[in-house]
Amino acid sequence: MVVRTSDQRHATSSAIGEYIKSKYINLKTVYKPDDILRDMRDDHGIKMSYSKAYRLKVVAQEMVRGKPDDFFSLIPSYLYMLMVANPSSFVKLELKDDNIFLYVFMVLNASIKEWEFYIPVILVDDTFLTLAYGGKLLTTCAQDGNGKIFPLAFCIVDSENDESWEWFMKRIRDAFQMRSDMCIVSDRHENIKNAAIAVFLEVSHALCTFYLFNNIKRKFKKLTKQLRESFYGAAKAYTTEAFDYYMKQLDNMCRGLKTYLQAVSNSNDNVKTIYDHTTKFIVNLKERTCTHVGDSTLMKFLAHAMAIYTQKIKSRSLEILFAVVHKKKTILKTSD
Repeated sequence: MVVRTSDQRHATSSAIGEYIKSKYINLKTVYKPDDILRDMRDDHGIKMSYSKAYRLKVVAQEMVRGKPDDFFSLIPSYLYMLMVANPSSFVKLELKDDNIFLYVFMVLNASIKEWEFYIPVILVDDTFLTLAYGGKLLTTCAQDGNGKIFPLAFCIVDSENDESWEWFMKRIRDAFQMRSDMCIVSDRHENIKNAAIAVFLEVSHALCTFYLFNNIKRKFKKLTKQLRESFYGAAKAYTTEAFDYYMKQLDNMCRGLKTYLQAVSNSNDNVKTIYDHTTKFIVNLKERTCTHVGDSTLMKFLAHAMAIYTQKIKSRSLEILFAVVHKKKTILKTSD
């Protein structure tokens, strides 16, 4: 039996939360559970487990910022005030049938107005949200003529899949419309590729050299200065002679690398999605079929295959490259 005397103090979560909540007023302040353990032990002689320290962090943050689930009800008000403060911006909130949050999309008016002056190459990417309900943050950005990066759009989705990426791509198209010689750059994520094909069929889709080179390092476990130089030499090549020269060097330095890059460039290149008004058709150039709900006709195939090959001719310089380097001179040479 344990008897608690008057000099034994019991530190409740609410009491400690009140004490440490000032640490979370500034969003830039990093105050982790380990910091709480150390300060409580050294300054007050209070010992606790890591799990309790983590719960104390949550309690203190909620005291300062509120509960995360309360924020979802504020999203419509936030979007309204954003439009008031930034007229002609573009926002979109998507809810499920039971009025539960699904997606939210936001573009500021400044990005929309300046889009026509940016290089028509947009980079799309994503990152994890580490708060209570998780989710993904999808982003896209572009460069101006001086090579400066400007954000274009932000989107929060419940998870990363074909539906969420396609929804994001459609909102990008709604907000920024189409431009000639436009190109989408991303990593090799299958969901991004599927969404780009579905929404931006007439737009070239290229791989980011940074992601591709990192994949090579992980797959082949080999990194040398010469390998890097040859890789980026091939990425920046604008003639078949220069491209073949660097690819031969890569093949000599690392067996199987050339085959890997060719496979990356040609992956699923024969299967395309075509929209005829609101009807979706899957065109397989290799099998010479065009299908929609079991339908496959030669005339449909020829018409849609011609649309695909027309696009390929327009972007013939990109067919040589297996990646795009985001520099103004790259885009200017590519469009020549």
